[in-house]
Amino acid sequence: MTSADPAGTCNPSSIVAPTFEATDNCLASAVSVTPTTAGPTGPACARTQTWTANYTDACTNAAVPVSVTYTWVEDVVIPVISVVTSADPAGTCNPSSIEHRRLKRQTIV
Repeated sequence: MTSADPAGTCNPSSIVAPTFEATDNCLASAVSVTPTTAGPTGPACARTQTWTANYTDACTNAAVPVSVTYTWVEDVVIPVISVVTSADPAGTCNPSSIEHRRLKRQTIV
């Protein structure tokens, strides 16, 4: 099995499924096994996707299923900054001090 698990990556550009293969005493070489998946699930900050591989040989011997789960974050919401404290001297004439905790919006032209 090979894996391209995005393990905690934020906004991965693509999710590449793992590849599986099976070996058996009656096979000359390993065979590729196509996994099943229900697709991505979970909330945006905790996305998961599980792939499960099953294989049954020509003599109807079923292998023990193997599952791989990837996890990642889909976060497209911008953070919001707010003013927690403000010492705004609004309307005060000649304030003795002004604390520099206030956020101002500037437009640069």
